[in-house]
Amino acid sequence: VSLTQSGIRKDFELLNEELGKGKYGVVRPAVKRKTGERVAVKILPKVSPEGKDEVKFAMREISIMERVDHPNCVAFFGTYES
Repeated sequence: VSLTQSGIRKDFELLNEELGKGKYGVVRPAVKRKTGERVAVKILPKVSPEGKDEVKFAMREISIMERVDHPNCVAFFGTYES
C-alpha cells in the first residue's frame, strides 16, 4: 500500500521509526500537522479475499476503539484508506 497517495499524509507526518509490529500490521510514530501532537499510527495492509478473518478482526477493533473514551486507553482519531 502506498501511503504517499493516502489522505493520512495530509493530516499526519509519518516518521520512519517502527514502534511495534504484530500479526496484522505495524505501528509507527506520527505528528499531527495541525497541532504538533505526537501519535502512534497502526498501518494495516490491504488483504486479498483469503484474508477475510484479518479484515473482520480489524473492523471489530476499529468499532471498539471508536466507542472507548477513557484516560487509560488509547484514543482513536480515525481511519484512512489508500
